[in-house]
Amino acid sequence: MTPYGLPPSCHRTGRPSGRAPTTTNSISLTPPPARSRRRSPPSPARRRRRPTPRRPAVTRTRRCWCSPTAACLPAAGKILWQHPVTAHVRGSAALDADGHLYVATLGGEVLSLTAEGKIRWQARARGQCDSTPLLAGGCTLLVGCDDRTLTAFSTIDGRVKWRLYAPEGFRGGGALSPDGATLYWGNLDRYLYAVSVESGKVRWRYRTAGRQMIPPLVDTAGRVLVFPEEKMLYLLDAEGTLAGTMVLPAIAEAHPAWIDERTLLLPLESGEILLFSGK
Repeated sequence: MTPYGLPPSCHRTGRPSGRAPTTTNSISLTPPPARSRRRSPPSPARRRRRPTPRRPAVTRTRRCWCSPTAACLPAAGKILWQHPVTAHVRGSAALDADGHLYVATLGGEVLSLTAEGKIRWQARARGQCDSTPLLAGGCTLLVGCDDRTLTAFSTIDGRVKWRLYAPEGFRGGGALSPDGATLYWGNLDRYLYAVSVESGKVRWRYRTAGRQMIPPLVDTAGRVLVFPEEKMLYLLDAEGTLAGTMVLPAIAEAHPAWIDERTLLLPLESGEILLFSGK
């Protein structure tokens, strides 16, 4: 049994041995034979010969794929529409029950699109938004940005309901309590913030050793799982009290996900994926 009772068993998936080989006893490295003639360098025109990608242009970053175009694709894969934005979209888009799309960009642009790709409203943040927007209660859009703010927008017209200021930026994304009244969002100042969705007031905060770059998770009992930039998983109760910890083989790298109510999938920066299962 683990210290907090959530995952009594843990399975690794990924490389067959769990890690890459570290020895080279069976490999001998020899320099290539000297060439009698040296090749001339390629011409500038030849070096520049690269296929020009079609929009949406996709570029690789450290943590994710991002694009300066919002696009909609059906099951067949044909583009239905695409809408250019001012900067890359690094986080995922949020989608409400009416099919409205909500996107935040690295240029500080927050916008809502219809199911046909038309703009419903557009708002501005004070810095780049390096997070995935979160819908709460059907009428509030929560967005974290690098300008050290966590902002609640009205999903109807983009009006700012409240804005929370912190010492560092809010990245990754957030999670809601089972009743939808409390927002949990990590900050680069190493604190997890529990915030009232209605008023934006901080109910409590909890400090970890590492920065918090990926969203926390909330289980059906209202407990909060936190994955900071350290080899540790934290479990907090709904009041912000530490209920347990677990040492991880590597730092959590990407968004964790529930497979079902008792099974958690956690990607690590080592290339492994941890599967926690509760019985």
